[in-house]
Amino acid sequence: MFTHFGWSPLVELAFDNNHDLFVPSSVVIPHLSSMSHTTNAERYTPISGLMVLHVRKGDYATHCRTLAMWSEDFVSVDAFPDLMDPFTVPPHTEYGNNTPENVEIYRKRCLPTIQEITAKVAQVRATSAARGVRRLYIMTNGRPEYLRDLKDALWTLGGWEMIASSRDLVLNWEQKYVSQAVDMLVAQRAQILLGNGFSTLTSNAVMMRLANDFPIESTRFW
Repeated sequence: MFTHFGWSPLVELAFDNNHDLFVPSSVVIPHLSSMSHTTNAERYTPISGLMVLHVRKGDYATHCRTLAMWSEDFVSVDAFPDLMDPFTVPPHTEYGNNTPENVEIYRKRCLPTIQEITAKVAQVRATSAARGVRRLYIMTNGRPEYLRDLKDALWTLGGWEMIASSRDLVLNWEQKYVSQAVDMLVAQRAQILLGNGFSTLTSNAVMMRLANDFPIESTRFW
């Protein structure tokens, strides 16, 4: 099903136009808009040196609590048992309600704080799978002031060539409607993806990574 999947020219051109946000200066990859039709795996090769984070904000302040109330598991392929950082649904006695302790378990995996994000990034970057990572891209709907604080915290880890986010994309009026697809394309190709296991946006990128035989240890979750 995914062998010949391809993103639309609109999405690919947006990726190409923002190429410098994702691709380290020492890495050379062809612009997608200049390539003829190929398979999914041949077209969307890994971008060495790139780590992508998925930091969902907005409605997740309430959504993550709702997930806890109904004892939900990671969504779709994110729940595959062979993936790293699996989520174990904590024991509960009543659907529609949960203990404060269990709600906090969900919160940490669904809506991590800036301190928790920074600690997890440091942990993942220390693994062999992340060797050479030096550019960071944050898929997010977070507000600019939040992203400023998050970037400041991540810069303190050192070793970054650039830290950018969805808010830094330069898109025309058509591409703004497919900005999340652009994010998924970036995440699909990252050397390391650190995603939100409760998010379908993350799971779509994970699905493509699995289909294209990316190393299991290159896909991580909060």
